[in-house]
Amino acid sequence: GKVTLSPIFVETGVLVMFLGAHAASLLVQIIMLTEVFGDSSLVVYFVGLLPTYIIIHLLRKIIRGKHNMIESLETFVLSDAQCRNDFDREFIQNAICAWYGSEKAFEDFVRHDLREELLGMASTTSIPLPYIGMVAASVVSSTFDCITSLFI
Repeated sequence: GKVTLSPIFVETGVLVMFLGAHAASLLVQIIMLTEVFGDSSLVVYFVGLLPTYIIIHLLRKIIRGKHNMIESLETFVLSDAQCRNDFDREFIQNAICAWYGSEKAFEDFVRHDLREELLGMASTTSIPLPYIGMVAASVVSSTFDCITSLFI
């Protein structure tokens, strides 16, 4: 089978963006409803962007984790891998020996071929279009709400 890491990191990033976009929209709506800053809409939008800084920090952390994980494959040692119980460890080691011939061959595969393949995939990760729409929906809908209220 083919090892794929993109969905793990893409979907975590999308979740962060989704929650952050909702938080920013909610914050702007609360500020506008309570009129904390009066009529200064510029201040409202700057304060509303505060969750964006948190989103950027979390996304950078996710990307750094992805790269650290791929880099750690360079020094992968099967005996350092952890299993919940001895049965799982023995089962996995037997499967590795059956598929790769030896634990050494598997470690070489992980350190070189798999690592190189994942490095190539890491540089081409993209977000599917439906995810972008889902993330943008809260911001767009709150903006439409404000624009519509100007004409009523």
